[in-house]
Amino acid sequence: MIVSFGYLDYYTTLLLQFQLKLLVKKLKLWQRIPNFAHWNNIHCSMTLEIGTPALLFSATSLILLAYTNRFLTIASIIRGLKKVYKEKENSMILLEIKNLNLRLTLIRYMQMAGVLCLFLSVFAMLLLFFGEQEISLYFFGLSMLSLLISLGISFWEISISVNALRLHLSDLSEMDRKQINS
Repeated sequence: MIVSFGYLDYYTTLLLQFQLKLLVKKLKLWQRIPNFAHWNNIHCSMTLEIGTPALLFSATSLILLAYTNRFLTIASIIRGLKKVYKEKENSMILLEIKNLNLRLTLIRYMQMAGVLCLFLSVFAMLLLFFGEQEISLYFFGLSMLSLLISLGISFWEISISVNALRLHLSDLSEMDRKQINS
């Protein structure tokens, strides 16, 4: 029996069916409800071809390249600020270094999630090669989730960067106000 939920996509359908099966096994509802046995035949009609997980390779590699560029840029800025801090010992520079350190940590997590996405995609392809269609769907779903986590952390890092730039530019706007009022 193929279940179609209409507006839900295949991954949501798979997740709902998986959760339903876990709930049924946990509560042992098949023993309490006599006509519940036909629910075990629920399955999704989605098939995954070996080329589908390979589509993530180009996207993931470009994202990892962008993350590496961010990492290298921030690392060079931190090195420069460290030299300036040794000369002037300004507390504002120390706060900037702490902010950049947090961003480096987030970028490291973004890279780890991106690499995990790539690994899970390759593993899904390997499972497809060995004919394990259903298990490969779950690994492909996990790789998509990993990519989503990486992009979410990237969004967080970008928002920190924008807030830091706004704070940095607020000093300039105050200086402009003083010059206009003078």
